[in-house]
Amino acid sequence: MSFDWGNVRSMVCNIFEFARRAFGGATKSRNEPDMTRVNTIHLLIKELEKLSPNILALDLCSTIADAPIEDERFNFANDRDEIALVARAAQDLPASAADLRKMMTDLLSQQNFYGQLCEFAVYDWLKKNHALFHIQVAQSGAEVLNPNGTDLDGMFDTRDVYFDIKGFGFESYVREKFRAKLSEIVKKGRILIEGSRDNSVKDMEGAFRQLKKLASDLQESGTAKIPELNWTLRTPTSNPAFEANTVVRCGENAKMRTNAVFR
Repeated sequence: MSFDWGNVRSMVCNIFEFARRAFGGATKSRNEPDMTRVNTIHLLIKELEKLSPNILALDLCSTIADAPIEDERFNFANDRDEIALVARAAQDLPASAADLRKMMTDLLSQQNFYGQLCEFAVYDWLKKNHALFHIQVAQSGAEVLNPNGTDLDGMFDTRDVYFDIKGFGFESYVREKFRAKLSEIVKKGRILIEGSRDNSVKDMEGAFRQLKKLASDLQESGTAKIPELNWTLRTPTSNPAFEANTVVRCGENAKMRTNAVFR
């Protein structure tokens, strides 16, 4: 492998900035595609197809339903640099058509957009630094801690090193996006979220797929649970509640973070 491991810190900063731009909520203008606005799934696919024959060959419009896009995906769709990055990564990746189709489907979905965008960004950086690797490496339950096995994001060809791409720093943002969407559906005020605060973005993406059921539970009983996240959801009570993070210092160099819901 010929790329310089000393550049990893720079790569992390670049990926963080890339994700911040996509999730920042600002309306793009400097890097917009030539069309007025890319505001649907199929228009976004067409933009990507212009830059990547590999994406064009997938004929994604025939298998993915068209729908309006907003928020993070809208920002991404209207930024030429970010579209070019994904198209370049899709063109250069050592991926089968089936793997690339799944990756593109995840990128275009509301639930998996963030995680897949970060994957493309890291793959693109590795390629630009001449790393040799293959992607989506299946691992059995005997090889990893998960008894059901898992697919790791890649393995370097020239050494026995696996890697898995994670997005850090946006957990709180994704949590609040989930809360806002759920509160909008339930229409009983700001939903309270009690429990763990250290879930990964990829784990939280699964909560978005449960929105309808969770909203139904909250409307019927005022509470709902997401066991895999260790979350209990509640509608506001007559005695308003609020969440708080409390930092308790234990000596000069130690601190313990606690989380509580006060009513």
